[in-house]
Amino acid sequence: MRFYQFLSIFTTLLLVIVQATSTTSSYILTIDENGQVIESTFLDDIKLLVDKLGGEITHEYMLIKGFTLDLSDDMVPTLQEKLQEIKDKFNCHIFLEKDSEVHAYSAHEY
Repeated sequence: MRFYQFLSIFTTLLLVIVQATSTTSSYILTIDENGQVIESTFLDDIKLLVDKLGGEITHEYMLIKGFTLDLSDDMVPTLQEKLQEIKDKFNCHIFLEKDSEVHAYSAHEY
């Protein structure tokens, strides 16, 4: 019985440590179809890829093809690699950038 309690506590602590060392950031992903008509499932497949990598879609854009996502910084290189394969296969442009605040005036302060 004590072994299972120890194992449960150890597993919980391990999960807390792993989550604490893995930083999650917000990213913006947009797609430029490069003059082509791309099926609506194309974007759904990219969302599924983000989900498989442990990411979360936080907002979907209506006027442009794209969305914002939260993803562990450790998984970003893997996502970029997969997106490059998709770009090469479908001849489209996929942009992934870290989300940040934008100000109209460079001297803007709060």
